[in-house]
Amino acid sequence: MDLLQTGLAHHRAGRLSDASHCYTALLRLNPAHADALNLSGVLARQRGDLSVSERFIKKAIHQSPSVATYHHHLAKTHTHQGNTLEAIKGYERAISLNPADADSIELLAKLLLASGTKDEALKLYRQLLSLCPDRPDVYFNLGHLLEFDDDKDASLNIYREAARRFPDNPDAHFNLARKLKAEGQTQQAINSFENVLLLKPDDAETFNYLGTLFHLLGETDKAKESYLLAIKHKPDYPLALCNLGALLMDFGQWQVAEMMLRKAIELDPDLLAAYCNLGSVLAQQGNTVAAIEALRQVLQRDPAHAEALCTLGNTMNNLGDEAGAMKCFHLALKANPGHALTRFNMSTLTLAAGNFAEGWPDYELRWQVRESSRNERHLTQPRWTGEDLRGSSIFVYAEQGFGDTIQFSRYVLLLVELGAQVILEVQPQLFQLLENIHPSVLVITKDSPAASETNFHCPLLSLPSIFETDIESIPACIPNLHTEVGHMAWPEHLASKRLRVGVVWAGNPDHMRDRMRSIPFNQFSHILSASEIAFYSLQKGPAATQFATAQHVIDLDAILLDFTDTATAILNMDLVITVDTSVAHLAGALGKPVWILLHHTPDWRWLRGRVDTPWYPSARLFRQTEPGKWDDVLSEVERELDCHSRAWQSNTHTGIPLVEQLV
Repeated sequence: MDLLQTGLAHHRAGRLSDASHCYTALLRLNPAHADALNLSGVLARQRGDLSVSERFIKKAIHQSPSVATYHHHLAKTHTHQGNTLEAIKGYERAISLNPADADSIELLAKLLLASGTKDEALKLYRQLLSLCPDRPDVYFNLGHLLEFDDDKDASLNIYREAARRFPDNPDAHFNLARKLKAEGQTQQAINSFENVLLLKPDDAETFNYLGTLFHLLGETDKAKESYLLAIKHKPDYPLALCNLGALLMDFGQWQVAEMMLRKAIELDPDLLAAYCNLGSVLAQQGNTVAAIEALRQVLQRDPAHAEALCTLGNTMNNLGDEAGAMKCFHLALKANPGHALTRFNMSTLTLAAGNFAEGWPDYELRWQVRESSRNERHLTQPRWTGEDLRGSSIFVYAEQGFGDTIQFSRYVLLLVELGAQVILEVQPQLFQLLENIHPSVLVITKDSPAASETNFHCPLLSLPSIFETDIESIPACIPNLHTEVGHMAWPEHLASKRLRVGVVWAGNPDHMRDRMRSIPFNQFSHILSASEIAFYSLQKGPAATQFATAQHVIDLDAILLDFTDTATAILNMDLVITVDTSVAHLAGALGKPVWILLHHTPDWRWLRGRVDTPWYPSARLFRQTEPGKWDDVLSEVERELDCHSRAWQSNTHTGIPLVEQLV
C-alpha cells in the first residue's frame, strides 16, 4: 500500500497524527502532489489550524485547478474562518466543475440561506432533490424552506411526497402533520400525527401536538388524554404542562391548572405562554394582583407580546378599568394588528358602550377565538350577508348558550318579514320552548337533514350585525315567546295569594365567568326573609340543593323538567329575580317583570351604567359597584322588593292557581 492510501486509511480511522506522517512523507518525495496537499489541508482544518489548511489546499488547487473536491474543501475552510463570500465562491466553482457534487450544492444552499439569498438557496435544494431523491432530509429541508414561499401548496406537496416515499420514517409523517396543522387542515393533521405514533408510540411531542388539535376541535377529553400521555413519556415537558394547564381552564379546574402552569414555568422560566395562561387562571380565581404580576413577567421579557397584553386587558376590564383595558388592547394591536382575540375583545367593549355600528364587524372575529371556533359550521350553501331573501330559504343555527339563543331568536321573525323560509336550529333543551316561535319558522335540533337543503345559512348572533342593529332599532317584539303548561301537572299546594317571586342565584358552573356572575346562597338568602312574599326557586343544576335550610322557599326543581316548564312557572310569577343566566332571558322574552343582578363587568348586551335594557323592556338591572361585592346589590334589591311588595299588597290582588293554561 502506498503512502497516500495508508494515510487515507489512518485519516478515516481518526488517527490524525499517523495520517499526517504519511502525507508529510509523500510531500517530501513529491512537493507538488495535489492529493497529499489537499488532504493535509483537510487534516489541518480538523485540528483547527485554519491558516495552514487554507495554504495547503490553495497549493493543491494551483497544481490541479480543475478538481472539484479541492475547491469544495477550500470553501469549507473559508466557512470555518467566517469568510462567507470566499466560501460561496469556492462552492460555486466546485459545482461548476462537478454539477453532481451534492455535498457542495447542499452546503452552498445553507450558506446562501443564512446570508438571506433565499431564492438561490431554493433553486439549489430543488437541484439537490433531483440528485438525491432517496434522502428524506432533503425533502424535509426543501419543505421547510418552501414554508416561507408565496406558494403555500409547494411546501405541503413536498411533505406529502416525503410521507409517500418514506412511509416508515416518522419524521416524514411528523413534518406533514405539522404543516397540515399550520394550514388549518385539522383532521388530516390528526391522521398524520397518529401515523407518527404507529412508528414512534412514545413520542411526547406528537402527543402534545395532538392535544392542541383536539383542544381546537373542542374534543377536550381527547385533548386531556393526549397531554397526559405527552407528560407520561416526558415528565419534564414544560410545553405539554402549559397546554394541559390551559385545557384545565376549560374544565374550570383552576387550582390544578395553576399547579401545572407553575410547574411548566419552573422547568422553563422563559416559556411566556405559561405566564399568560397563569395570568388568566389567577384572574379567574379572583387573584387579580398575582394575575397582573404573571402577565408583567411576560411583558418585561417582551413588551410587545400581544397575547399577554390582551390577557392583561381582560384583567383590567374585570377590575372595571375599561380605559386601562382599551390601552392594553391598543398596544396588543400595535404589536400584532391581526390579533383576532384582541379585536374581538375590543368589539365587546365597544358594543357594551352602545356603539353597535363600530362593534359589530369585529364581533364576527369570534370565529377565530378558540372557544367559539369549534361552534362554526362549514356548510356548502353560501353564508347570508344581506341578500334578497324573497322566495329563498335560510338555515340559522344557535352557536352559544341557552340565553343567547333565547335572546336572539327574535331575529328569525325579521327574516320571515323579508320573505324567507326559515329553518332555525336550537339546542335540544330549547326545542319545545321555541318550536312554535312562528308558523313560517321550522325549528329543528342538530343534524336534521333539512339544514342542508336551504339557499343560505347564517349563525344566529351574526343577524344583529347584518340587520345593522343599533340601540334604537333593537327588535323589541316582546313577548316573542309563547308557551303552554308543561307536561307535568303541578301540585295545588304551590298556589299562593301572596306576591309570587321566582328566584335564581347561580348559573352554569362550567361557564367561564360563573364565579363572577353567581351569588353564594348564604348571601342571596338575605333577600328571602319577607314572610309576605311567596318565594319559588327556579334554580337548576348543582346550586339547586344549596337552600335545604331555607324552608320558606318553595322548591320547584323536581318539576321543572325543561325550559317549557320553567317558562310556565315564570308566567305565573309576579316577579323574577335572577343572576345573569338563561332564566333572565327567558323571563325577559316572556315579557314578565324580571330583576337581573349583574356583576361589575357583565356581558356586553347589558350595556354600561343602565338600570334598564332595550333588549327586554320588562327588565330592571341591579349592578355591582365594586368587583365581587354583592352586599350593596342585595341590599338595594331587598329595599326595592319591600317597596314592590307594599305596592302589590295595596292593590286588590287575588290569588290565581300557579298553573294557568295560556291561550
